[in-house]
Amino acid sequence: ESPQTQLWPVDDQRAEAALLAICEDARLVEALLAIEGATASQRAATEAQIDSWASAVRLAVKAAPHCPATGAGALREVLVAHGNLRGDAGCYDAAENSLIAAVVERRLGQPVLLSSLWIEVGRRAGVAVAGVGLPGHFIARVGGPSGIYVDPFCGGRVLTDRQCRKIVEDVSKGTLPWHDDYLATASTHEIVQRVLRNLMRARRAAADQRGMYRAVRFYAALRPDDVEAALVHARMAEEIGASRLAADLYTALIARFPTSHEAVVAERRLSPLHLVIQALH
Repeated sequence: ESPQTQLWPVDDQRAEAALLAICEDARLVEALLAIEGATASQRAATEAQIDSWASAVRLAVKAAPHCPATGAGALREVLVAHGNLRGDAGCYDAAENSLIAAVVERRLGQPVLLSSLWIEVGRRAGVAVAGVGLPGHFIARVGGPSGIYVDPFCGGRVLTDRQCRKIVEDVSKGTLPWHDDYLATASTHEIVQRVLRNLMRARRAAADQRGMYRAVRFYAALRPDDVEAALVHARMAEEIGASRLAADLYTALIARFPTSHEAVVAERRLSPLHLVIQALH
């Protein structure tokens, strides 16, 4: 079995193809389960729990299903007070906090995963919930474009516009100017990409090269026009020892983005890689 086959087995090839199709259809939970590589039993348990939470929320909002305050209160009661979903401040960067089946099982997660659960439970319960990708901290909005902002990582506390601005100010230590489009609705693609970036950091910190490569490859597949993602993909393949794959990726990058700075970097990496490949023969 070749290093490339070991690095990207058939199951991962299928997961990559499925992830692309799922994101196009905006099926958020399925996309997150594909990223995780969840087993059939993990998928079933995750879906069943989300359905159970959604049923409870649907009952709670029956009298006023379109009221943002009612919806936010019901979600907070079901997911936080009873479901005990909360932010993992102690081990924030742990990979498990970016894997939806693990988050549902442990009841701990990062902001984007907890917000994703609020989004999906709300959708199944008939409550409008959208993700909002503030720089450095993901939150949710309940009740449509004029609804209320909530922070699922902090127990679903309600946020004013000013508090949203303060989050960005604190996260960036005052270096990032405020833009109103920070409050725009995040698409399924954007949510999944954010989760993958978090996973890439977590896997690298844990020295998990296999997991790191998997997250990088998924990210590059979702961002085919992103030259930086293409370079990260090639560099990771090289780092992990898949020399032929890395050479192919560098060559493809140069052909597709010939005038980019990344193409110059790829050119520099190809010569030593070719020497490594020749030595393998």
